[in-house]
Amino acid sequence: MSAENRWSLPDLGAAADWCRGRHGQGIHCTIASLDEYARNRDHTAAALRAALAAIRTLAGGPADCTVSLKPTALGLLFDAGEYERNLAAIVSEAEANGIGIEIDMEGRDLVDATLRSAREVAGEYPVTVALQAYLDRTLDDCDVCISKGIRIRVVKGAYLGDTGDFASVQNRMRMLISRIAGSGENFSVGTHDPELLGWITGEAGVPRHQVELGFLMGLADETKLRLAAGGWDVSEYVPFGADGTAYRKRRERYLQQLKEAGREPVP
Repeated sequence: MSAENRWSLPDLGAAADWCRGRHGQGIHCTIASLDEYARNRDHTAAALRAALAAIRTLAGGPADCTVSLKPTALGLLFDAGEYERNLAAIVSEAEANGIGIEIDMEGRDLVDATLRSAREVAGEYPVTVALQAYLDRTLDDCDVCISKGIRIRVVKGAYLGDTGDFASVQNRMRMLISRIAGSGENFSVGTHDPELLGWITGEAGVPRHQVELGFLMGLADETKLRLAAGGWDVSEYVPFGADGTAYRKRRERYLQQLKEAGREPVP
């Protein structure tokens, strides 16, 4: 795979094939259409079709595949009602096909609406929502999610947060992980930080059955395989679609931030 295309796959068929290959390596996949920032109903209709098609394609395949959704792709920026209707249609299809659903977290101004929709979905069907460690509010949001039965995926955050300090984000992620682990709830952590991964799999004492270690497609292939072979629950985020420009820029910015901090992602 070329460096330019390392971050995503061109279409749903390629993503499904990739997931089948990863399944054979003991790695769970979460696929996600690259649709985002829809500004009209034509765009949200396309995103809805992509999500429904992904669910139907995964149905009957490897049981450890899930579908991730971006609220802005489904209409949250211009019509909350449109977003809620589209989300309800996706949840209904997911329930009918036994496919897991994750709701991604985007800009800070969308956190309240995203969490509100996750609470509504959680009353009907299991759902995972991403919480961003670089926001000051996230510990409180974590407690709410635990109380509402929402599975949490802890991430650094890829948009604009309350802190960009690497050590501060590390400490916040440790606090979040400790909080969720102490609750006994299952959760996921998305990180390529070798120090944080070493802490989670070592001194943090988190049971292997309780945590899923999440990675991006395009990074940490050696680490994914090593951890999966060692009995850890490992997942890979697999985006697909024709235009991955915005997504690719966020990934490249992440690598630049690591470089500026004098660090490298796990191999």
